[in-house]
Amino acid sequence: MPIKPSYLGITPSLIRDVFLPNRFFDEAVVNASRAQVYSALVSLASSASPSTKDKIHSLLEIKHVDNAQEATNTGNKVANDLKYFVKLGRQNGIHVSPTALWDGLVENAISSSWTLDNWKEFFQSKISA
Repeated sequence: MPIKPSYLGITPSLIRDVFLPNRFFDEAVVNASRAQVYSALVSLASSASPSTKDKIHSLLEIKHVDNAQEATNTGNKVANDLKYFVKLGRQNGIHVSPTALWDGLVENAISSSWTLDNWKEFFQSKISA
């Protein structure tokens, strides 16, 4: 699956603002609703590309229903993509992070201790290759 250029624009801000300061770790969001967490993620992602805010929000949106009989439990528009990558990892024996794949292969160079500069260098080396 090729990386879309729009994704590359938000990658540094997601790494810097989401992964490095532990902003979205369980302990930091335990009292936040899913909608509040999604709203914060939309704000972060759209800060790098403001014109994408509505599109990103629409991908994370879960339709409200008035009663349980109407519920379908289909998740949002990124749920199936996430499930695909979880399955891809599991078929390769990956069950926890920081193991990651690049082009479908385990990339052992990636570390949970990486800084933003490490991530930038990694992506630049892979994209410009």
